[in-house]
Amino acid sequence: MKQPAPPLTVETLGTGEFDLGAMRGKVVLVDFWATWCAPCLAEFPAVANFYRKHRAQGFEVIALSIDRPGNKTKMQRVSENLPFKAALLSEATRNGFGTPDAVPVSYVIDANGTVTDKFIAVDDELLNQVIVPLLKEAQPQAVDTKK
Repeated sequence: MKQPAPPLTVETLGTGEFDLGAMRGKVVLVDFWATWCAPCLAEFPAVANFYRKHRAQGFEVIALSIDRPGNKTKMQRVSENLPFKAALLSEATRNGFGTPDAVPVSYVIDANGTVTDKFIAVDDELLNQVIVPLLKEAQPQAVDTKK
């Protein structure tokens, strides 16, 4: 599935603008969800724990709710406990991903801005298998100056 990540720019809840194009050098999980989607809500604890553990290594998450604009207050209540950025998809100024037919669905973007994977459901094992190697690749390698 390797292809350049599509453009995505959206105003997040209380944290300013998220621009996927400005995330080069970081590994990003673009997570589509909805407040009425039980599997979506069930995967948030695993994503939140992984994010807390790996954000210092350059891991970012944007949780994009496909809820209707009229449900923004409900979406904000769910999102206020998340440690990562969240936004209403309908408020995106640029959205090359479109609106998914079903949620949850997540895309993994590597440090070079390439979509490397698509998840239908996220859990600890999947995050560790897919994201951790990408984070290691993205880290600058130490140069041995003692030669």
